[in-house]
Amino acid sequence: MRSIKPHLTPIFEHNQINEKNLVESDGVFIDSFFELRKQMAQLACANSDFILFFRGQKRDYTDNLYRKGGSSFFPSIYRGNISDEDLHEKWTKLEIACKLFAEKIRSYKESLPKKSNERKELDIVLKKRLLQWSILQHYEVTDTPLLDVTQSLRVACSFAFLDSHEEYSYIYAFGLPYNTGRISINSEHYLTNIRLISIAPSGSLRPHYQEGFLVGEDEINEREKKNITLDFRRRLIGKFRIPNNDSFWKSTTNTESFEENLIERGLTKKELYPDLNNHDDIIAKICNLVKEEMSDLNESEKYISQNPFEGFMFVWKQIESGLRDVYGIMHENSKFSALKAIRFIQDKELRDKLNRLRIWRNNLVHGGVDTREIPENINTALLILKELQDYLNSPTMVIQCNS
Repeated sequence: MRSIKPHLTPIFEHNQINEKNLVESDGVFIDSFFELRKQMAQLACANSDFILFFRGQKRDYTDNLYRKGGSSFFPSIYRGNISDEDLHEKWTKLEIACKLFAEKIRSYKESLPKKSNERKELDIVLKKRLLQWSILQHYEVTDTPLLDVTQSLRVACSFAFLDSHEEYSYIYAFGLPYNTGRISINSEHYLTNIRLISIAPSGSLRPHYQEGFLVGEDEINEREKKNITLDFRRRLIGKFRIPNNDSFWKSTTNTESFEENLIERGLTKKELYPDLNNHDDIIAKICNLVKEEMSDLNESEKYISQNPFEGFMFVWKQIESGLRDVYGIMHENSKFSALKAIRFIQDKELRDKLNRLRIWRNNLVHGGVDTREIPENINTALLILKELQDYLNSPTMVIQCNS
């Protein structure tokens, strides 16, 4: 993403903070929500080319990429000291989570009346990979290349205080391009902004209560290594430190009435996570099922790495599951055949890859290959699985019987 130069307000200058040391600073101390709102209003006016988005954190996190330290806001998939192998593994987990999530959404959708609004909402989820990532991120299923932000300062402050035992919490303001739709892609700043509250299913309570947005690169490439252009510190225009106590929510005006003095209050955990005590959130239920299955996969990772044959067959079963989606549309009552299902794939390059892998898989099962080839073919199978998933999720996919 492109970096921007923040236009800071006088309070930063009073604290000896400028655009060069903003990320390394402790931030401006603000003792009340009333004053914080005033400062954000001034920042918004000073940076009118952008719209402000907020993020609240218990601590000011940094990253070892930076010699001088300072605030860092990598999306979760890039956080920490990760190798290329670790990053590849995270992308694989995300793809598997998407597959499981989509399967469960399809299954639930089939139980709904054909002309229901909920069914239409779920169709959008199935078509938009970015929306699937956003939901998986928001319900904390797995790491994604997206970062949670909000336009609600109250929500950001509530998250900063949530379950925190620190003396101070931190509020950050980011300058992002103005939205042009539910999913806004800005090629000039290399950014994508997903307005989750207007595209997530209405039964998905958490994004609506949190007034959630997800932001990321305009072209997300899983082959891209971790680098500083992926860090949202490049869009930071304000950094504040706030006291972690109830007095923060009180007004600075001198009034005798407590009700008049308490201008706002923070959101509770139940309000930020309404699905924890509400059994009507079907998306939360589905995400919890995906979490359980992902947990089972994580437990079996060590076993799979020590048993390459089982590892390959696990990935092949995921590919077969996708092929069943293709085959089932044309032959609902027929016995499944991977060979026949592959024939319905219109993408010739993908069709050829699947056929080569199918032949190799058959040779493996019958003992006709060197087992030392298995790890390399597991990676090949994972790449083909991703291509197949992209093909199945393509809105332009037309399945034809070419037998």
